[in-house]
This record gives sequence, structure tokens and C-alpha cells, in this order.
Amino acid sequence: MFAYEINSAQYEAKRHGHDFAKFEAVYTLKEGELYFAFNKETDEN
Repeated sequence: MFAYEINSAQYEAKRHGHDFAKFEAVYTLKEGELYFAFNKETDEN
């Protein structure tokens, strides 16, 4: 059992040699939305 965002869990399972198809999400702890904001004035460094 572990608590991870589904895409991160899939990545970590694969990275550690596990078959993600053998895992099942059974409970959602929290849902949220992700946003990105960009600004042309942002310093590249």
C-alpha cells in the first residue's frame, strides 16, 4: 500500500521493475487541479 498520484506511482513502479498492471487504486485521498502559469518577463536563470 502506498499513497501516490497515479502517474507518479506508475513511473516509480516501472522504475523499480514492478508491473503496474498488478496494482489497483482503491481509495482517493484527495483530488486537486494542477495549473501552470507562464510570464514572458520571468528571468531564465
